[in-house]
Order: sequence, then C-alpha cells, then structure tokens
Amino acid sequence: MKIKNTLYLTDDTLYLKSKDEVIKWKVRQNVLKNGKIASISKFTKEYEKLMQKYNLNNSIFGQTIKIIVNSAYLDSDITVLKNIFTCLSYRKVIVEKELKYLSLTASKAYLLIYDTYSFLYYLDEYQKVRSILIESNIFAESSEYEKYIARKVKGKELFLLGQGDKLNHFFQTFEKNNNILTYLYNNHATYFVDKS
Repeated sequence: MKIKNTLYLTDDTLYLKSKDEVIKWKVRQNVLKNGKIASISKFTKEYEKLMQKYNLNNSIFGQTIKIIVNSAYLDSDITVLKNIFTCLSYRKVIVEKELKYLSLTASKAYLLIYDTYSFLYYLDEYQKVRSILIESNIFAESSEYEKYIARKVKGKELFLLGQGDKLNHFFQTFEKNNNILTYLYNNHATYFVDKS
C-alpha cells in the first residue's frame, strides 16, 4: 500500500511529507507539547490551515496517513491520535514509533534534541532498549545535561537528530567536552519523514 502522507510531530513543528515534498509547519504555542497534541481543537485548526495553504485536500474517499510519534506515546495516546485524524477524513491512520527508524546497536545511541525536550535512545548492558524523555527545564546548566547524556552513552557513538539552537550548541560542545564521538545528520530535522 502506497502511503501519500507521512506526518511527524515535534515540540512546535509538524513535518508533513506529501507527494515527495516535505512541508515544515510551525504551530502556535500550546498546540504540541513534547511531541504530543496538547490541545485537540487548536491542533485541528492548525492542521486544516496547513492543508488549505498547500492545497492538500483529502479526497472524498479519504487517504491513508502514517504518523511517526516518540516512545512516550501510550496506547491511549495513539487511540486519541487515530480518532483525531479519522475526524480529519483520513480513511486509515497508521501510527509508528520513531524507534523503528533508528538502528540501535551496542555501540550506537541516538539523541533527539528539540527546544523544549530531548529523547535519548540506547541499548543498556542487557541489550534492552532504553528511551528517556528529558524535558529542557530539568537541568539548570547545559553542562549538567551533557554530563547526564555522557553517563548514559558511555562507550557508544552518539547520533543527533532534531532542530533548533539547543541541538547546534550540543553538537559543537559535547564531543569536545566528553570525548564521545558525536554525529549530526545533514537531514537531522526531516530524518524520520525522509526514511518513511
């Protein structure tokens, strides 16, 4: 089945891949929080504006949409998300976790950095996947944040994804301060929709 629309939600941005074009749509404050919909009515209005601006009207019979979400989504969150997009006239809603698109190994960890939160994915010593949501207000200093990440990914290479000034600052300082190889994808903001 060919999926024409893929959506990825972050802290304040929607990434919609439609017909091989990736659209970046900045949403108003309090619409999304930590990659989750904070206000259904505000989100619906924003999404409808996006659809109108880019003339992406959903056909009379509906289309299929794939939505990529972070690991903090519970089954109940996914059900709400599916209901929202069903109300937006999508025939089928497929929800996948971003972890599916990351190639975790014993020597690789991924850090997704956005302005209001981060998500760290790695395999622990028992080869169990760990995913940690880190809100930006937890650490008072960026050096504390870096030390925390360094402890978690000790002995691994760190791959960075996300967007914003916080990501760029982290990339410039982390490897130098912690002696951990750090990589930034050149499509770091659209990585998930590009791979879908």
